[in-house]
Amino acid sequence: MNRENNISSLILPIVKTALAVIFFTFAMIFLLAVIIFKFHINDSVINNCILIIYFLANFIGGLIIGKVKKEKKFLWGFLTGLTYFIILSIASFIVLQSFYSAPLPAVFAFLCCILGGMAGGMIS
Repeated sequence: MNRENNISSLILPIVKTALAVIFFTFAMIFLLAVIIFKFHINDSVINNCILIIYFLANFIGGLIIGKVKKEKKFLWGFLTGLTYFIILSIASFIVLQSFYSAPLPAVFAFLCCILGGMAGGMIS
């Protein structure tokens, strides 16, 4: 019974934070869609904006998990970013039937998620 409490105390905060970060991402992607519709922005700017959204979302996630956990904030931010990237990759696979079109965009997305989470965790 004690082991189950330990596992849930480790996983539950990460999952809750990742879900909050996903909702933030949806809101920012919607805002970006409105801006794209209004101003007809080119694809390279859109891709960079999406990476910035990933970084900011995970930065916020790192701040949240750092405030909750109080110890090893860097690691908790990393785990939050990793969880977010895994959820993002699974959702991408479900919708697009592929993970990423090329390895480089996947690496950039991964780095934005991980670095954003770690930075937020360190600052919290």
